[in-house]
Amino acid sequence: MASTSAHDKEPSERLKRFQEILVLRCQPWAKDKIPGREQIRWQSIAPQGPGELESVLQGLSGPQLAIALAHAGFCGDREVGQRLIDIHGPIETHLEVKGSQTILNGEPLHYAWAMHYLRNAESPAAMAEVMEWLPTVGLGWMVGVGSEHCVMFAENATIVSSLEQVIKPEFEGTLPSLVNGRIEQPELLLALHERNTSTHYQKAYQKILLWVPERTVEQFPDDLTAYKSVQTAYFSDTEKHIRPDQSVTLPLNEIEPEFLEQVRNWWASVIDPDRPDNNMLLQNIISRTASTRATMDLEGEMLLVHQANQAIQLGFWGRPGMVLCESTVDFLSQFEIGPQEPANELKSQAYVQAYAPIDLMIRAYGDKSRENAMNYIRRYGFELSSDTPRTTFNKLVGLLDSPEPFATQIRGVLNKPLMAFLTSNYGDKHAWASTLVTLYREYGITNEGIAIAIDGDDIETLYKGGFRFSDSTVVDLYDLESNKSGALNGASSSKPGQVTFSYDGMGGYDDARILEVQVKAQRLGLWLSDAKKPESIAESITSYGRRKIDDKKPRGTQRWYLANSGFFAHKAFLTEAGPEACAQAAKTEKHWHVLNDLFGVEALKPYMKDTSLQIMGALFSRDIGL
Repeated sequence: MASTSAHDKEPSERLKRFQEILVLRCQPWAKDKIPGREQIRWQSIAPQGPGELESVLQGLSGPQLAIALAHAGFCGDREVGQRLIDIHGPIETHLEVKGSQTILNGEPLHYAWAMHYLRNAESPAAMAEVMEWLPTVGLGWMVGVGSEHCVMFAENATIVSSLEQVIKPEFEGTLPSLVNGRIEQPELLLALHERNTSTHYQKAYQKILLWVPERTVEQFPDDLTAYKSVQTAYFSDTEKHIRPDQSVTLPLNEIEPEFLEQVRNWWASVIDPDRPDNNMLLQNIISRTASTRATMDLEGEMLLVHQANQAIQLGFWGRPGMVLCESTVDFLSQFEIGPQEPANELKSQAYVQAYAPIDLMIRAYGDKSRENAMNYIRRYGFELSSDTPRTTFNKLVGLLDSPEPFATQIRGVLNKPLMAFLTSNYGDKHAWASTLVTLYREYGITNEGIAIAIDGDDIETLYKGGFRFSDSTVVDLYDLESNKSGALNGASSSKPGQVTFSYDGMGGYDDARILEVQVKAQRLGLWLSDAKKPESIAESITSYGRRKIDDKKPRGTQRWYLANSGFFAHKAFLTEAGPEACAQAAKTEKHWHVLNDLFGVEALKPYMKDTSLQIMGALFSRDIGL
């Protein structure tokens, strides 16, 4: 009995180790999405030894082979699955579904452990290869190909992370156009047509985006579905319960400054209680391409996310008289094909090679009665979310940093009055440093009238971006421990023009880096210290001479920086002034000793001709160690 038990245990342990190796082969993009508790459990798995995978695969046998192949399929590990077949030959997998139980070759199949399907495929192209490979090795029951079952697609929540991964490649070439009965720029169409001759998922690879003249769309209502560009702002009437609803949706490029001056603006009203308020509230800003179907067009949005570049997704078409449409490869193949352009041909072929529209596959081959449409929804374009206004406001401004001609298109709809309103509306520490740089560069909008929060790294961002703080700026040094700024609890204590500076995150900065931050901050117009800003160089020399590094508090902590802010601020002030200006301001021997410590005698020599012999002697004696 003992011998039999040991014999049974060995194959069981071998299969367990096989599963562990599949876990170890999980790709970084998927591992980041694995829950923390699973990550902790996975850390206990022993690393894979040299040649161990081959040994484990060789040792699998009997019913284990079908289970192992299925597990490799769920994980999207084509390399391991194919090697298993190469060693043992074709592996039969017969699947039955009885109620909630899945039976493989007569035995229960447990696959919930796989969690995120296709997690071992390193790229969208690799996922596409896996999807084509599965039906060829008898695993069509996973994906609804040649089988009534579609286990991998049955609960599409298990494949959400993969769906997020496969939409990352976007087509950067030129989409086809249907003009006067001929397909112009046909390269993507031809590449998809070729793909349709070899894929197991013809329905998924049939869909294609193209440009069509406005007058042509209505000629083919069954074969062309038009999209529309939506670039609007919605203003809701907060008083509609007591008056006729005045809510209005306006094109972004038609919003007038006079209208915005009346719209409710919380932060501006804090500054100016007498600001007009017509009880209209900015509810949303939308910039995207959307389907014209009367009902929710999931597949149309999927296609848009897969094949349209960012500009098109945001509703910037740049094709006057043309409409973006959804169609099929089969329909378009009936028309005359125009000449190909080599560069676009290469882009099209590369794109289609990496194209893995798994969401479209699920819609075409999965069980629609069990799918959750929310798992398909992909954020594209732009929407100003009331749930995450800080993030979405900054992302909107960040679009202006896009490459040309996209950036110019965005400038065309985001005028200065609108951006000034948004900046003010989110004026209580919403703006990121990069956002300030962009607003300043594009519109001349500064921090005047708003409150911001920045740290040491932000100083570098602002400095490189050519930003300059307004003269009315007031600095608040954020003290996390004592909550000095009042930013953690209760209503905001921020004031117009306030810059809340945090030393948090500068723990790894050495003295030279701290000094650099202080110098650049002062060039930007900030004094980062609770010590009084000097009115003269002489005053700063005196103040700096009284200070030294205070290491009573743990170095690198917030408290340490606050305690030493005066030392570094004055040092930066004098460093920026330079040895000549400082030498001219020096009035006492002590001043000169301070400057000697700061610049050295060699730097001061050219400016010491009017200095007394006594001071010169003291400095030179100190310099040579006397």
